Amino acid sequence: MSTTPPNTVDFSGILRNVNAATPDFVFVGSYPAESALLIRGISEIGIADSVKMFGGAMVGIQYAQQLESLGSALNGIINYDTYVVAPTMKFPGIEKFLERYRTIAEKAKIDSLDHFLPPFFYAGGQLIAAAANAVGSINEAKLAEWLHHNTVETVVGPIKFGPDGNWAENRLIWAQYRGVQDANIDQFRGPGRQIIVQPEALATGTVASPYKKART
Repeated sequence: MSTTPPNTVDFSGILRNVNAATPDFVFVGSYPAESALLIRGISEIGIADSVKMFGGAMVGIQYAQQLESLGSALNGIINYDTYVVAPTMKFPGIEKFLERYRTIAEKAKIDSLDHFLPPFFYAGGQLIAAAANAVGSINEAKLAEWLHHNTVETVVGPIKFGPDGNWAENRLIWAQYRGVQDANIDQFRGPGRQIIVQPEALATGTVASPYKKART
């Protein structure tokens, strides 16, 4: 395990240490700036042949600016996400939502890809609306009680909560970047560039391994 201070701008030493350790898996937890620097560092330094999978919790690479900037350097990385364009995620209402949001986002000059967080924020509103309509109140305790016993259909699929308050079924997506081209954000508006490998119910493929081979 290796940690770095927030102002680190050179990850070459860490990457060399990783390669020297010849690991099977490299799990990365990073913020946007560090995520981009690490990915660019791999393009410069390379990665050990032993690494089967690379990625994990790399924040920031889900946004349009990073996707377009990093381009093909993303290939092979497996990272968490909340929504990607895939046949298994074509839930009722999602396409209409994305179309409406994209028009607003472009005018406001914000992330126009609109995949990472907006669908789930909207789904959160759908949860509250469904509960409020069902119980005829906005009392938080009543809303929570109803949501703990009912499934709500949303633009990101059916959502149901378990006894502990977490989702009854994990809906966090793990996807591997494949065949990504440079300087082309539109490629992410269709399927095929992010292959869902988990959860199994939404999977559109399996992990391409080792990481070094998957990069190409």
